[in-house]
Amino acid sequence: MVSTRIKNSRLNISANIIIYFLQSILSFVVRTVFIRKMGAELLGLDSLLINVLTMLSIAELGFSTAISYELYKPLANHKINKISAYMSLYKKIYYIIGIIIILVGIILSIFLEPIIGDYSYEHLYLVYFLYLFNTASLYFISYKDVLLLADQKNYKIFKYNCFFNSLIYILQFIFILLTKNYIFYIAVMILCRFANRIIVNRYITNYYKDIDFNSKEKLSKEEISSMKENIFGIFCFKIGDYVINSTDNIILSSIISIVTVGIYTNYLSVTTILKTMIKNIFNGITASFGNLTTQHNMEAEKNVYNIMVFIGFVAGGYATVCFLNLINPFMEVWLGPKYVFESSSMIIICINFYLMCNQMPLDTIKEAKGFYTKDKYIPIAQAVINIVLSIVLGIKIGLNGVLLGTTISYLVTVFWIKPLLINKVIFKTKSMNYFINQIKYIITIFIVYIISNQLIVILDLKVNLLSIITNGILTTAIFILIISIFYFKNEGFQFLLDFIKNIFKRKKVLS
Repeated sequence: MVSTRIKNSRLNISANIIIYFLQSILSFVVRTVFIRKMGAELLGLDSLLINVLTMLSIAELGFSTAISYELYKPLANHKINKISAYMSLYKKIYYIIGIIIILVGIILSIFLEPIIGDYSYEHLYLVYFLYLFNTASLYFISYKDVLLLADQKNYKIFKYNCFFNSLIYILQFIFILLTKNYIFYIAVMILCRFANRIIVNRYITNYYKDIDFNSKEKLSKEEISSMKENIFGIFCFKIGDYVINSTDNIILSSIISIVTVGIYTNYLSVTTILKTMIKNIFNGITASFGNLTTQHNMEAEKNVYNIMVFIGFVAGGYATVCFLNLINPFMEVWLGPKYVFESSSMIIICINFYLMCNQMPLDTIKEAKGFYTKDKYIPIAQAVINIVLSIVLGIKIGLNGVLLGTTISYLVTVFWIKPLLINKVIFKTKSMNYFINQIKYIITIFIVYIISNQLIVILDLKVNLLSIITNGILTTAIFILIISIFYFKNEGFQFLLDFIKNIFKRKKVLS
């Protein structure tokens, strides 16, 4: 079982990273053409509509995460009837959610123009309802995906996702160049995703032939009660997550301008790529850790937890330092000087990015352990603080005020409360070591940034693609050197070292 968990984790992580890396390259190409052919205003509108419709996903309430957790044990024990009962319930719930999203989406359309502010677009409502269809259709077709997630078999649909994601960007690129038509740009994405969902749905049905997705078997009252409790906790988390990640654009468009939203989303597109790649690493581990918890081996769980926290620091810290050193030159080369924010705004974006990465290993543990209720009100508190501060500070000092609202809301809530509860409730240990390590990690990132940035300043290369690559290599070398010196004896570092050694050993055997 341990061997299977490791194998499935590696396959899931590899598939997630490959598909996202490919998707990221293609998305950058399409985004570049979009901005140059159709302008920053339309890009801002596109990003804003996506954020508004993302809000409707809150209606999902966290059922997928709760069901995924409940499926770990019956999947491990091959209890087909129990799996069928959960999936049948899940299907009914998702159908209801899809209908709710359509109805709420229609009502929300009344408030579109006030949300957008001073920008107008001729086909605004057509675009909005196309996006609404794309969001709602997910709940009628893709409910079976959770089975692959819980069973650590996401890599099974890698080829379909890879093909259709690539096809979307290629067709969007062609349509932008040939027609400069925003409607065609959206329609291509919707049709390809709809086809992808249908094919994946059929594949899962055939792969799990023994599972009855229309089962009449009922779950016990205890099982339903446990699920309801978890769903409420996840729902609170989803509200907080949405507010932190999606409301800044709405506030910026209302207080400042939709052009600022367009420029800001260019930075977010980079942080989202980095964040999602890191998240995909932990997504590949979640089901494995959930399966491990069924073995009731607390020492093994603690060991994995410590390693995951270190991996989170290495991945998030490296991405943060690279972002600090390279993002503004990259924006200048990619889109031009008028799309570059001031250094102060860029630094706050970096801080928020690292704080989000800092939570990923903790969220992985929470999801795998079904730990959803103890801190359910913390995301709500964070959301309220974020909205209030972002609006107040945004009115007073503009863009930086909106960004600082997010920073402060993280620092006064989840940054310290979540690890405190996880260590105390799940692992029955004190949190002092965790926070001491976090201070060490932040100091390490600061040292790497100061050294690498000073060397970049001394080199004083002209801003172009070659200088970005050179500075990236320099930053990477400094990061590896400092991490190796400071953390050579750390169990997480040794884990990463062994992981890299195994990769080279396999390559040597294959050659």
